[in-house]
Amino acid sequence: MSLEIAGPELEAAFSVDRGDERSAQSVLEKYWWLLLDYPWRHPPDRLGVYSQVPIGVGEKQYVPDLMVFDDPPSQGFTTCTIWHLVELQAPGAPMVTRSGAIAKPFRRAYEQVLEWSQWLKEYSKAASDLFWGRHQIHFRYSIIMSRRSLANDHVWKRVPPMREANRYINLSIRTYDSLLETAFGIGDATWNWYEQTGGKVFLRDQFRTRSALEYDRSADTLKIIKSHGSR
Repeated sequence: MSLEIAGPELEAAFSVDRGDERSAQSVLEKYWWLLLDYPWRHPPDRLGVYSQVPIGVGEKQYVPDLMVFDDPPSQGFTTCTIWHLVELQAPGAPMVTRSGAIAKPFRRAYEQVLEWSQWLKEYSKAASDLFWGRHQIHFRYSIIMSRRSLANDHVWKRVPPMREANRYINLSIRTYDSLLETAFGIGDATWNWYEQTGGKVFLRDQFRTRSALEYDRSADTLKIIKSHGSR
């Protein structure tokens, strides 16, 4: 499928008439490379997207809409693994109300990302196992929602300070317009490369930890109960 065909599909999925994120979720599972920082780089074939995978255990389970796995080339003697965790909200959902207050979907998405970040920080050893860490694991987060046509002056006053305040967890706040710009900016050759040789969507039952983890509610701790070996 060429970008000429996929373009209208993306436009329809990201329409302001969409009252939920289901269409956006579906189309981004299909065209996951739009979530990459440098999609024209032709990354390793093991890169792909995981959809609706719980990252916690026990009573503490958090389910990002999408998780993109990136394993960039080594820099010097350090190899790092990057996971990009994405929370989607409806293309038709405004970020702020007419009065300038943070809209409920935006606030809910923001709180969810903070919970993910806190869990991954608190249980860093478990996270390293869960996300196949070899040397260093870096997490980045995105909230994707709304369209620029829905923005008003209040958005430009509220959103930039939120981005600035949350640099410490590497959180970006984007509209679906940015994904459309990426789609139409990478060109047909790169687009066709992804469809023919790039990674694929991995479903939640294909996501495996290297060890089985057990959550102790009374102690609020995690422990490894069985090792499965490395992936």
